[in-house]
Amino acid sequence: MPKIKENNNEKGEDYDYTKGLDYKIENVSRSTSYIENVVATVIVEILEKIDLNKIARKYVEVEYNPERFPGLVMRIEKPRATILIFSTGKMVMTGMRKAKEAPQIINQVVKNIKNAGIKVSNPVITIQNIVSSGDLHISIDLNNLCGNTT
Repeated sequence: MPKIKENNNEKGEDYDYTKGLDYKIENVSRSTSYIENVVATVIVEILEKIDLNKIARKYVEVEYNPERFPGLVMRIEKPRATILIFSTGKMVMTGMRKAKEAPQIINQVVKNIKNAGIKVSNPVITIQNIVSSGDLHISIDLNNLCGNTT
């Protein structure tokens, strides 16, 4: 099972998002939020550079055009994700809706790479970014929030 490496801030504390607000946000329990995208990086152990042409020949659904971009693009349907695979053994996963989907997706990708005859092992996953949208059900004056008076 791939390992997920956790990124914490320098002090290992939660960030105080209310710092600098001139007013108190009430009824936050009514707020709604949705995860739109989770981005993770993956590093796998390799003995030699990954031959991306080998993977591209094995799977017709991947995209690989080294003249335009040095990575191979692999799309996974369930759970949905797009993975950029580089010859160095580094990968970028995007399009997930849940961070906990990352190990399942990487297991699938590693299996596909191995089926193409390439030896890879010990994937380490690091969640890099989570994009979320939401509704606090209140109006926020962004100019006032950042200190602009114009």
